[in-house]
Amino acid sequence: MSFYKKVINGLFNSSKEKNEEYSNDVYSPTLINEAPLAYWEEFSHMLALVPNNYSPTEDIFENIKAIDGIEIKEKSLPSEDYPGKIVLSYKGTDFDVRFYLGDFNAEGMHQSELQYFTEEEKEHILNSKNALIVYMKFEGDAKKCYHLQLKLVYAMVPEMVALCDESAERMLNKKWVELTAKSNVLPSPSSLYTVQAVCDENEVWLHTHGLCRCNLHEIEILDSNKKDYESHYSLLSNYASIMIDGNYSNDDEEEIHLGMFYDGEPIVATSKKWIDALKYYPNVNIGGIEDRKKSHNSKTNIIFLYESEEDYNNNIVSLPSKFTKKFDNNPLMFLSTEETARMSDLARERFSYVERMLKKKQEGNEDITIIIKLGLETIDEEGNLDSTNLEHIWFEAISMEGDSFKAVLTQEPYRIPDLHEGDEGTYSINYVSDWVIYTEESVITPETVYLLDL
Repeated sequence: MSFYKKVINGLFNSSKEKNEEYSNDVYSPTLINEAPLAYWEEFSHMLALVPNNYSPTEDIFENIKAIDGIEIKEKSLPSEDYPGKIVLSYKGTDFDVRFYLGDFNAEGMHQSELQYFTEEEKEHILNSKNALIVYMKFEGDAKKCYHLQLKLVYAMVPEMVALCDESAERMLNKKWVELTAKSNVLPSPSSLYTVQAVCDENEVWLHTHGLCRCNLHEIEILDSNKKDYESHYSLLSNYASIMIDGNYSNDDEEEIHLGMFYDGEPIVATSKKWIDALKYYPNVNIGGIEDRKKSHNSKTNIIFLYESEEDYNNNIVSLPSKFTKKFDNNPLMFLSTEETARMSDLARERFSYVERMLKKKQEGNEDITIIIKLGLETIDEEGNLDSTNLEHIWFEAISMEGDSFKAVLTQEPYRIPDLHEGDEGTYSINYVSDWVIYTEESVITPETVYLLDL
């Protein structure tokens, strides 16, 4: 059986296991060598679950040609021995995309992270037997590459049952795929990876899936616990998102300024290759050498923190567990300027969902609450209007007023002296930087509006 016919077995069976040679080491009786990247790490692999009667035809190329910014340079449909091929140019970068029709088995679906699915959708997934596998290498901006792949898959199989992002071990709702593919805004960094937790009675091992395809390394936190893992999850996620946003050279032991503790001390993290980092964890029950014999043994780094500037200067690292009390006091995690702008663009692009739900609220649905974050001009220390350094504050929406909306301020601003909690005003959508819709059933953000369409 050729390579491309085997890859379907990745997420849903034991074929992901990798066997490596072992040697002795001072801190472990059996040290596994760093393994080469597996196919789902080297390439971005997506499996579009298709109806049983689906087969790829020349029509997929016409659908792809219709995507703005794409020029197809070479194309072919799959044959018995070779996958289909699309060589294309997208926004100044060339990509080589391969695809083929393969079998699908949902038996191991419980291992992957699931978006929300209705019971009917779950049933369709469980009954799916075939998938169109689309794989490609990421070149340059990972978010742009991921967005392109979603556009391609949706163009090839608009009638998909669901989409399995094998590289991130995540099952995506077809409505989310459609909305993201049609959006002019890039997906969030968190869309490109998952954070998985493996635990025993108390110990928790956190690790990512999906970063290797972004030409980065996966990241981990060992020796967490069921009380503190949420703080460590936030730390890991923030670290991963900064890596994806490009504020990182992918060098081992490069420091990343993630945020600030309540006492004003910076949160400065670094990472070490797992093969070098395990010596800091001689007694872990999970995530140790025995758990890396067949997986989690390629490009993956373990996160550490610097406790002080002196430790940083002397390259002395500390385990995240040493900072438990500080993480309990709601540290401030930074967002990149790029991510802040992306979130604002998406909030405005999808503001029609706010309008729709606000109309329902005005019609008497009391179970709906909508809060909107606005970026407003501030007053500087000299009393002048500052249009550059905006203050982002939350309002509760009351009603639509033409192309604007009426809202009441829910918090006291820091740098807008004439505006106070409880003040009511009418604001333009141009000021919107984020929003949240609370219903009786769920919490909806610009990232999860697909829930309102189900």
